[in-house]
Amino acid sequence: MPDILTSLNIATLSQLVASFSFLILTVFSLAGLNKKTTGKLLLLASLASLAWSLALLFQAQSTLISLPLRFSLEFIKNGLWWLLLIRILGLNLKDIRTAPFSILSTLLFSTGFIIFFVIINLWTDGLLMNTSKSIFSGQILLGMSGLILIEQILRNTRANRLFHIKYICIGLGIFFAYDLLLYAHAILFNQINYDIWNARGLVNALAVPFIILGSNRNTETPMRFNLSGDFVFYTGTAFFAGIYLLTMSGIGYFIKVFGGAWGGSLSNNL
Repeated sequence: MPDILTSLNIATLSQLVASFSFLILTVFSLAGLNKKTTGKLLLLASLASLAWSLALLFQAQSTLISLPLRFSLEFIKNGLWWLLLIRILGLNLKDIRTAPFSILSTLLFSTGFIIFFVIINLWTDGLLMNTSKSIFSGQILLGMSGLILIEQILRNTRANRLFHIKYICIGLGIFFAYDLLLYAHAILFNQINYDIWNARGLVNALAVPFIILGSNRNTETPMRFNLSGDFVFYTGTAFFAGIYLLTMSGIGYFIKVFGGAWGGSLSNNL
């Protein structure tokens, strides 16, 4: 039997670090579990992240974990972190019933539909839409939506509470920003960059200390959403995301014209 250390590659090491970090986060969430919805969501998101990182860790060493299972876990994981953000903004079941067409309720329903659509498409072998495109597009929309919620939290939080919430926003911002970078590149070049993909575990692990610190400090009730920040929201995150996508499109055009390749296509090896 070969030495396990000699068989480890970058992807394996990356996901090993991520799995260990999410295990710590799960234990932390369980130890501090309370009856608040945010506490329960933190635990669920931590467990989903641990399951996702373990699936990728096993996939790096074998082919036992199917592509639909891995990406379903990824969408569930990101969806739960997104749900935690929208809860921090103050959305609850009463708000959904009384104002089903509010901005936050609309965001909740549309994001839930995207996740549901992609997962169904994965398990039906691309029956509804090309599998790769549905994954890439869904993660881009989820990443942008997550960053938009983070911007709203930071812009609408009172100054005396910003210190308590900023760290969890930084941690979740790392998750969503990195996925946006990965999948924006993938959809523009119709292939996944292996270097960016393999580094995900390490990047996710770097975000965990911020989430732990932010969760430990943010013990007050969730803030309430302030509609006055809506315009700033669209001219901030959406504007810069658009600039990034246009820049990547330009790079992709020149690579196509002058030849060459960047990364690898989506496959069961990822």
